[in-house]
Amino acid sequence: MSKLLCFKAAIAWMVVLIASASWAQCGVTQDCSLFPPAPTLNVCTANLCFRNAEARREYEQRNNCTIFDGDLCASRVVNSATQCCVMDSVTQISKIQQKQYTKLNKKFNWDIYSKECTKMQQSQAKPDELWAQCKVGQKHSANDDYPVVHVEQNGSARTYCIDGCSTPPEIVKLSAFSGIFIYADRNNPTGAGPGGIGNSSSFFGACSSHDKCYQTCIANDQSVCDNNMLSDMQVVCNGIPADHETTFKGLLGENSVNTRHACLLAAEKMHTGLRKFGSSAFNLRRQQYCQCC
Repeated sequence: MSKLLCFKAAIAWMVVLIASASWAQCGVTQDCSLFPPAPTLNVCTANLCFRNAEARREYEQRNNCTIFDGDLCASRVVNSATQCCVMDSVTQISKIQQKQYTKLNKKFNWDIYSKECTKMQQSQAKPDELWAQCKVGQKHSANDDYPVVHVEQNGSARTYCIDGCSTPPEIVKLSAFSGIFIYADRNNPTGAGPGGIGNSSSFFGACSSHDKCYQTCIANDQSVCDNNMLSDMQVVCNGIPADHETTFKGLLGENSVNTRHACLLAAEKMHTGLRKFGSSAFNLRRQQYCQCC
C-alpha cells in the first residue's frame, strides 16, 4: 500500500472515531445510571444532547428519568415547600437542594453549602429527628456529652442550646491527670476545686459564645468560632493576677503552679482539641440550624 493510501486510510479511521464519539455523546445509547438521579425525583441532571426531541423523549422513557439542562426551579420537580434550586459550586449547573436537613449528612461541607445557599437563613423549622427542642437538663442531640444548661431565644428561629465547654469527659479526666488541667472541670479547669481561684477563671462564658457561634448561620466558618473562643478564654486568663499561685493536691502530693500560666495552657489545649476534632460538632450544628433558603 502506498504512503498516500495509508494516509487516506488513517484519515478515514479518524473520521469514524470522531463520529463514534459524537454519537456516544449525542445519541440515545447512554445510560441514566451514569448520572444518578436526585433522591426520589428520578431526575437526570446530565448535560446530554440528542438528534431531535423525539430521541430525547425515547431516552427519558426508556431510562424512566427526566433530563433537565436548564433551571430546575422552573420545573415541576422542585417541591417549593421543602426544596430550592441552587447553583452547583463546581459545575455551575443548577441543582435541587433540601431547604432543611432533617437527617445528618456525614458528607456535609460547610464551605460548599454556604456558597451555594445564597439565601441561607436561621432555621424556623419545628423540632425533628435531627434537632430536638432545647430543654435545660436534656441533651441537645443524642451524640452530645453534656445536657443543655441554658436556652436562649432567637426570635422566631430555632432557640440557641447552650451546654458550655464541650471537652469530652474522658479528655477532661486525662487532662487533669496529666497536669494540663488543674481540676477535672470542663468549664473551669483552673479554679474549680480546693485552693483554686474560683469563678474568675471560668471559661463558661467563652464556651457559651462559642456554642452560639456554631449555631449561627453566617459566613463565619469553624476556625473563626474556635479562634474567637480562644481569644475570649485568654482574656479571662489575663485577668488573673500575674503572681497568683494555686496550691492543690496532685499525684505526688501538694503542688503549686502559676494560675495565669495554667489557665493559658488549658485554653490553648482546648482550642487545639477543637481545631483537630471539632468539625463533626460544627457540621452537626450547621445542619441543625441553617436553612438553605
